[in-house]
Amino acid sequence: MAQEILSVKLSEFDRLFTRMHDLLQKSESFTPERIRAEILALSEESARKELLLHNSLKRSKAAASGTLLNGFNLVEDTLRQVSNTLEEKFLSDSDEENNLEARLLLSEYVLDFIMLAASRGLIFSLEALEEERSHPAQTL
Repeated sequence: MAQEILSVKLSEFDRLFTRMHDLLQKSESFTPERIRAEILALSEESARKELLLHNSLKRSKAAASGTLLNGFNLVEDTLRQVSNTLEEKFLSDSDEENNLEARLLLSEYVLDFIMLAASRGLIFSLEALEEERSHPAQTL
């Protein structure tokens, strides 16, 4: 059972990364207005997904869901705080070169964080599979 659930999630992850890569490649030919429109659309989509995940964790009857919800809220609050601080201190710089450098650095490190989170997700997935195989009588 765990294998099927995790495979579905990894397929979603693959589609997202393919979409990200495709959009970054295509954006080389976009006008600034088109890029802004993509940013707004992605921001709205992200907000919807964040709300869905938050609500799903709130409704979950699993014992660990409260802890996961607290962790989710902590991560989201931290990301907002870091983003706001960066915007105030570095990204609103009137020096366009410094502004671009800060935005590129932020983009690079956010993608590094995503890769690290993906690696941790793989570890958690393997641990779930190990647990399931160690106790085959237990199922979800």
